[in-house]
Amino acid sequence: MFETILVLIHSILANLSFRSRRIGFLIKGKERQLIMDGELLMDEMKQANITTRDLLEAVRTTAKCNDLSAVREAFLERDGHISIIPK
Repeated sequence: MFETILVLIHSILANLSFRSRRIGFLIKGKERQLIMDGELLMDEMKQANITTRDLLEAVRTTAKCNDLSAVREAFLERDGHISIIPK
């Protein structure tokens, strides 16, 4: 019974967030920019609870390099993964 209620609530919230931008923003949030032109945006990282080590891991796995200066931009996406845009 409890699982059914959770699935129903999830379905309703997913449907609402699909239909309304505001509700989608409230439920899913927004992306956060973590790196701009190779510079760490420490305030954004702190608010998102992302460490420099987390960011370096994403750079190594996504951009296949170990140098933050090779990164133009990095974003913490709404689904929780980190997107890297190399220079």
